[in-house]
Amino acid sequence: MICNHCKISFKPEQNFIGSAYDTDHNLRYDFEKYDCPECLRANIFMIIFTLGGMTGDIELRRRIIEPPNSTHQELPVDVPEHFRTDFSEASQVLDISPKASAALSRRLLEGILIENGAPSNKNLFQQIDDAISDGMPSYIAEQLDYIRQIGKFAAHSKSNRASGEVIDVDYEEAEAVLSIIDLLCDHYYVMPAKAKRRQQQLETKLAAARAKPADD
Repeated sequence: MICNHCKISFKPEQNFIGSAYDTDHNLRYDFEKYDCPECLRANIFMIIFTLGGMTGDIELRRRIIEPPNSTHQELPVDVPEHFRTDFSEASQVLDISPKASAALSRRLLEGILIENGAPSNKNLFQQIDDAISDGMPSYIAEQLDYIRQIGKFAAHSKSNRASGEVIDVDYEEAEAVLSIIDLLCDHYYVMPAKAKRRQQQLETKLAAARAKPADD
């Protein structure tokens, strides 16, 4: 783990703080603390679960709440692990080097689009075109189009250069790309997974209702 205070890597030891429940929205919030041995400050995470009943609680999202101004983000567990790892790395280096963060984000965006049907033999600019033309919701299409308007990012996406090349962008542009990737993952992975869980819960309830003996 990289400390979100001093940016030094350390071996994490989890300290569980406690839980809170939001029964109105069927959610549980866990709080975990990781103390950095270098700067002696705490990294505190909030983990959000949906209450699953007989199927068990399911982790939805993990957010850092201490330090409160940290830009470190993580994608929900419904997103494939290799994409979550790349996103976490891009988020962790944002404060240190927006250019490096943008390079990681560009590679990640390309991988997500390819896994969801974009041709691997096209460059990122063309892959975004294909994704938008393939029925992408308008609110996401507008955000993807924004990526193509980012000066250096757009220029590189039109070229055949390696997707991991360092890109000359500013902090706000690199941060915006991370937000767009989060939105895209919500569309491709999180929402379908939520729909599948709701269907499974409904089927479980219907099966239980059918198995219940009728009143005389």
